[in-house]
Amino acid sequence: MIPPIAIGAVGGSGTRVIADFLIKAGIHMGQELNSANDNLWFTFLFKRPRWFASFPEAAEIHSAMALFQKASTVGLRGTITASEEALLQQIAAELRSTSRPIGIGADCIERLLASQRVSAKPDEAWGWKEPNTQIFLPELARCVPGFRYIHVLRNGFDMAFSRNTQQARNWSGSLFESPLAGEAISQEQILDYWIAANRRTLSQGQSLLGSRFFVLCYEALCDHPEREIQRLFDFLDRPIPKTVHPDQIKPRSRGRYLEQDLSRFTPAQKDAVAEIMTAAETS
Repeated sequence: MIPPIAIGAVGGSGTRVIADFLIKAGIHMGQELNSANDNLWFTFLFKRPRWFASFPEAAEIHSAMALFQKASTVGLRGTITASEEALLQQIAAELRSTSRPIGIGADCIERLLASQRVSAKPDEAWGWKEPNTQIFLPELARCVPGFRYIHVLRNGFDMAFSRNTQQARNWSGSLFESPLAGEAISQEQILDYWIAANRRTLSQGQSLLGSRFFVLCYEALCDHPEREIQRLFDFLDRPIPKTVHPDQIKPRSRGRYLEQDLSRFTPAQKDAVAEIMTAAETS
């Protein structure tokens, strides 16, 4: 199969509709998806509570990716090795022993073990959408030849007032040494995570992937859907399917920050948001 295409972001950035566009274009995005089009096998293998506390070594990420790629293309049924099964069993045991929700349970192991080849065609396009993909971008860029990545970026002030804070809670400690614990998490903390995560992804994507890195601004997609859809499919090197329409973009919570008091944010935070949005729009 050809190299995969992945979609990631800070959670809640609007990646669902982008994944739907790729599915409509005939790109296989996974055998087990949730209502947001997240690939739950990626979630199972990468969104691991142990990694929230201590970020993994590159070798661990590479092993998880090799297993994910194998399950997603060749399938694990009749092909899995003892070491691969041991890794799946280890992850399942970790999930059984934690109360921290990740969006998938230990029973996912059964579907992974039963996975079979998706297509016999060597040129079958495949990929996945899972916001946490951005967390592992450097390692994926190095261990998956030809890997392409679509980063969806949404206005930081809108994101600061989102209820989707799980990614910030999960990775702030191990990745940015700013752990967020307990129920009370402030808009300022959420914005700090958005700034740190997007700065990291924009820098790494451009330096490690070059032309295989694509940034899509959610606001630009809402304001100029025809233009941004064309840009997306130019990146994919595919014609726009007849089933993809601009009216499928239905922003429901855009601009929520306009009703909020932004004086809570520092000038440095406001400058950072402007800097990141400008960098994204010119990528």
